[in-house]
Amino acid sequence: MFDYLAKNKTSNAEQNVAIENVSRRTFLKQLGLGTTSLVLATSLPGLSPMLAQAADSAGKSKANFALNFFVGIDRDGKTSIVCHRSEMGQGIRTSMPQIVADELEADWSQVYVVQGKADKRYGPQGTAGSASIRQHYMKMRKVGAAARQMLEQAAADIWQTDRANVSADSHFVINKLTGKKLSYGELAEAASKLTPPDNKSVKLKTNAEFKLIGKEVKLFDQDDIIAGKAVYAQDIQLPGMLIASIQRPPVVGSTVVSFDDTEARKVNGVVDVIQLKPRPLPVGVWPLSGVAVIATNTWAAHEGKKRLKIQWQQSAHAVHDTTSYKKALMTTVNNPGQVERKKGDVYQHNYNSDNTLEATYFMPYQNHSPMETPAATAWVKGTGTDTKCTIWAGTQNPQWAQGMVAEELGLTKEQHDQVELNLTLMGGAFGRKSKADFIIEAVELSSKLQKPIKVVWSREDDIQHGFYHSISANYMKAELNDKQSADYWIQRVAYPPIGWLWNDKANRPSAGDLSVGFGDTPFAVNHMSLETQEAEGHVRTGWVRAVACLNNGFALGSFVDELAVKAGISTQQMWLNLLGNNR
Repeated sequence: MFDYLAKNKTSNAEQNVAIENVSRRTFLKQLGLGTTSLVLATSLPGLSPMLAQAADSAGKSKANFALNFFVGIDRDGKTSIVCHRSEMGQGIRTSMPQIVADELEADWSQVYVVQGKADKRYGPQGTAGSASIRQHYMKMRKVGAAARQMLEQAAADIWQTDRANVSADSHFVINKLTGKKLSYGELAEAASKLTPPDNKSVKLKTNAEFKLIGKEVKLFDQDDIIAGKAVYAQDIQLPGMLIASIQRPPVVGSTVVSFDDTEARKVNGVVDVIQLKPRPLPVGVWPLSGVAVIATNTWAAHEGKKRLKIQWQQSAHAVHDTTSYKKALMTTVNNPGQVERKKGDVYQHNYNSDNTLEATYFMPYQNHSPMETPAATAWVKGTGTDTKCTIWAGTQNPQWAQGMVAEELGLTKEQHDQVELNLTLMGGAFGRKSKADFIIEAVELSSKLQKPIKVVWSREDDIQHGFYHSISANYMKAELNDKQSADYWIQRVAYPPIGWLWNDKANRPSAGDLSVGFGDTPFAVNHMSLETQEAEGHVRTGWVRAVACLNNGFALGSFVDELAVKAGISTQQMWLNLLGNNR
């Protein structure tokens, strides 16, 4: 395997440390982590299984001893902590190890972070919704605390005293009776041979004892990012690697009738032109097919793509026009729709026009536009059930991508481990990089050529062929009462749902979509009707940051503000009035 970090980068190279195998079953049982929480690997994902040691600066080797699935310590005390989440600029590759390190009583200057690979034994690895800390805070604390107690027990055994007489403090274990101390490096080997403590006996710190949690620490990747040394998907370089740029269908559902690559092949550096296989509707998060130009460098690949002459079979979506579609949405949403949530009766009431406000809000398609456009490198070797595939990519959902790659290669669920997915940093993601279409493109091309292929999207590709936040229209109506609040409330929404990706007949938001800023409207009104209207999909839509909260929150917040103006009170007071009593 070619290490994607091997680019003469000192701090990143330190991450290539293999940690010895430990018993998965024993650790999970002792720590009390079930399959619905953290299901971890028998060997530490994110590290090359071919490496058993890490070389120090002098070229000598030093053992790295695993205390559990996340923590390993060298003889010199250098401590590796695995982050099993995806870093896209939110700092998770610092904050997750920071939690472990605090309970470990580690000296932060002695800690380095190892990026975990895609591995189902971690449990869900999808990084989205600002949920990593909320979901894993206590689990990571227990991981660190368990390792600390093992170090303390190892010291107590050496000093032949009770563990109550020793205490870990800043990368040392101190004998409270004699004042002697042993470093973590001195204790690592002995600690690694101990059985992890039972979950019930793991003692966590009090909040007052925190040294790292809640404190400002330097981002792990900060120096490399500032110096331009950080490794992103665009930076991957492998021996014999080729670059691919793809001309994708002009609209969803279009297919290639024929193409002329004569001029494309004249570009210096272009080595091949390959038509990707057609992919029928619904599109899901698979590639859109097209024609790929393969070259020895990025410029040649993009330039060759520009010179392709492709005849497309247009799909019905070619007639989609956002101007006319907007008008249709705005008209539709102003008519009664399918009731999704109801309280009282809003339609038998005689509204007082002087106290009633109506408004319709519109939001256009929005593109994610992360600073780093999609890119992925794949190296497929072999065919059939013996296929091996190694990937380097920035993805928010590595296991989903791994499963899609396995499906693309015809591998079974039991053969997912034949797909090795190495996570790189992401130069922004915002939901775009939870989809694996660009990864599958690299896999398809590498499988055909049996060479490492890096697919690089241009900014134009990103804007035209990405996943968008849905175009949408929101209608609001409310009547003010004498308490400067509302008793009658109508709310409607119409937009092509994300579910259209998997069912091109879907034309209304799912219950999950409606629960985000629409169906959960918390106002204490006596009469309410929350409704949806149909909206046909024409482009690939997807999760963008706060997803449906974007259009729903924009409409709701704007309408409350306009109600406040009409009532002659502050927006804050109007929110409080509508929310009503604490309940």
